[in-house]
Amino acid sequence: MAPKFQVKHDLNQTWYTAYYDETKYKVSYELEFGGQTIKAGDKIKIKHQRGDFKFRCFVYCPETDSAWFDAIAVPGGSWHSFGLSKLKGVIKPKKRSYRKRVVKK
Repeated sequence: MAPKFQVKHDLNQTWYTAYYDETKYKVSYELEFGGQTIKAGDKIKIKHQRGDFKFRCFVYCPETDSAWFDAIAVPGGSWHSFGLSKLKGVIKPKKRSYRKRVVKK
């Protein structure tokens, strides 16, 4: 039999704790890209990937001199790591357009 209740995991619980115990990584939750500051939770686009992602953090490892950023897929919630060259840009929120009402005489 299937369980009566399914436990839904809150992704925001593990938002800031993935690299918490790691001392060899330098983690930043903001990234300067193309004159814009990307903060944790902002929607971003990735080159050659379908769908949207939420920016999570920027990670730098001084031992290997490598850098990457972590992102979470918006519809599915899966975690991904990408190199900085894969970042395409920030998705700006869409503005709602209003129709002008014309009064007929």
